[in-house]
Amino acid sequence: MVIGLTIQPGDEIAANTAVVTISDTSSVVITANVDERNISYIKPGMPVELSQWGTPAFGTVETVSLSSTVNNGVATYPITISADNSEGTLQVNSYIDYTLTASENDNCLVLPLQCVRTVTQEDGSTVNVVFVKGSRPDNAIETPTLSEEIPEGFWAVPVEIGISDNSNVEIKSGVEEGTEVFTQIQSLQAWG
Repeated sequence: MVIGLTIQPGDEIAANTAVVTISDTSSVVITANVDERNISYIKPGMPVELSQWGTPAFGTVETVSLSSTVNNGVATYPITISADNSEGTLQVNSYIDYTLTASENDNCLVLPLQCVRTVTQEDGSTVNVVFVKGSRPDNAIETPTLSEEIPEGFWAVPVEIGISDNSNVEIKSGVEEGTEVFTQIQSLQAWG
């Protein structure tokens, strides 16, 4: 496939001048950067979901660099992804979205991240809690530092958390499906 043309009609061409760039685009290699919080989860061989302007494709992580680049205080690590492009749906030298799924669990209880709070107990240890509505559960704990933030009728219950992403967290134990939990207080301002 021709991916570049460096001359125009009427141009004079000197000897040894490249005029056309030809490339085999039946497979593509994508370079992406992963931040330092997530790089430990990325391994060669992982599947990658790709999307370019709404067109889906799939790839595989080929390499994960051990050397980072720091920009504005954030370290990122380059990875390379290979993808089959035999149908020509991916454009070379263009922007592409990618999604890596580092881990997943099926049939688990998931809550919005803001439902889980980390509190310090009297002995200095920390525990993750969810505030549940109703009568006081047997495993409820006191959280004096958060009492002003939490409405009356909700109780702090310790939970064991699992995997999470930027918006949700897995709850391994502590509350059951169907339990009403406190998410957050929303303040409303009148427009005037």
